[in-house]
Formats: sequence, structure tokens, C-alpha cells
Amino acid sequence: MELADIDLAIASEGSFGVHPSLFFVHADDEILLFIDKKNGLEIIVREISTNTNFNRATITNQKDFESFVNVVRFPSHGVILRKSEHDFTDIEKGISDWSRLWQTYHYFMKQYGSVYVETDMRAMYNPTRMTVIESATQKLVSKIGSYCPACGTPGFGITDIEEGLPCQLCQLPTRSILSHIYTCQKCFYSNNVKYPNNRFFEDPMYCDTCNP
Repeated sequence: MELADIDLAIASEGSFGVHPSLFFVHADDEILLFIDKKNGLEIIVREISTNTNFNRATITNQKDFESFVNVVRFPSHGVILRKSEHDFTDIEKGISDWSRLWQTYHYFMKQYGSVYVETDMRAMYNPTRMTVIESATQKLVSKIGSYCPACGTPGFGITDIEEGLPCQLCQLPTRSILSHIYTCQKCFYSNNVKYPNNRFFEDPMYCDTCNP
């Protein structure tokens, strides 16, 4: 922004791995940031999705290799091949056609006897990730268009949550969301919105008292 002498910018970053709460499921975690230097605003949104082809494996035979690339939806989704999981000295990125895939596969197998293959998670090689970024972008647009009721500053959004949605059976508070807390980053006006998911009670199966 300093080099281009601009006041407005959007930045994005994604990470991939185990879902923060669904521990046996892979997830795509995207963050988008809108910066307005002139007005001192940073508007941030986050989208976590299990809609991802994120995967990797060490392969020693052609059958497993074919199975892997089919599962990760090659060639519509690109892959990366390299020497081994922790060795980046020999690596090929952005592989998205069958001819280059097999040429690279045979090279690594001949050189090292195995190949480490992973999904190329860069957005231009991963249409599934593009859809998650699109969802995050829609969130960002919506948040930019949300104005503080007190001072009118854009970006009035959720800054915290309050747990305690009561159990339907015992009425005691659970760890489920009771309310969303919205805060203005300019005037710090705050609003507590209860029952944001239009649910007034939690299922007893999620209650630490009824189902410890």
C-alpha cells in the first residue's frame, strides 16, 4: 500500500488442516481483510469450511498414485509433487494436466523410489478453495455495509460471543452460543444480540449436565 500510495486494499490468507472442532475432518480456513488507511479501519471476516480437497500422501506405486489424484479431483484441481514430505529441494508445483503429471511422477519414482504428492492449495489451482473465498468475500461485503447504530462507521460486526444457551431439558446453561456481541471499532458502541441462530434452547445431548 505504501509503494502504490493507496488508501484502500483487500488481503486474503488461507490455511488448511484439521478442523478446529471436528478433529477428524480437513478444513479450509480463510481470512479476508479490508483496510481503509484514510479512516483507520480494518474490517476482517473469517470463513471455515469442510468443503476442501486438502490432502497429501507418500506414494510408492502407480495404483495408489492414480487413486490419490482421482480422489482430489485432478486435473480440475492441481497437485504438487516433491522428493519427500520434509524435503523441498526437488519440487514441481501447479501440475494440472495428465501429460505433465505422469512425466513428473515417473521422474520422482526413478530418482527416489517414491513421491510425496499433495493438493496445490493456491486458489488459481483449486476451484473448491475459490468457492470458500467467494463465501468469505460475500461476508466481507456484508460487513462493510453494516454500519454502527451510534456513529455510522462501516464494519459493525461480531467481535465476541456469549455462551450459555439453556438446555431444553434441565434449563441450565450449555456451552452453545446464547448471543453475538457487536462492537464498533471507532466509538466502541456495543450491542448484545441474543439467540442469533433463532434457537432458544439446546438439545440435551449437548448439555454437560444431562449428557456429561
